[in-house]
Amino acid sequence: MWEEYRRENKLSFEFTTPYAHQQNGTVEQSMYTVLNGVRSVIAESGMPLKYWAETTQAVIYVQNFVLFS
Repeated sequence: MWEEYRRENKLSFEFTTPYAHQQNGTVEQSMYTVLNGVRSVIAESGMPLKYWAETTQAVIYVQNFVLFS
């Protein structure tokens, strides 16, 4: 079933070396952007670090909203 779907949609697999984050450049850059946003929001607002998860969720939400609008 998966193989059929993959062939029909012309999807290909690209394997990476385990624990070699250098091969995931796009993902690394997006994580860097999110974490910088979270650090900025927490630093500017003076919120305690216990709100890290909620701030991360808010930064990602805003980023997705702005990118796809």
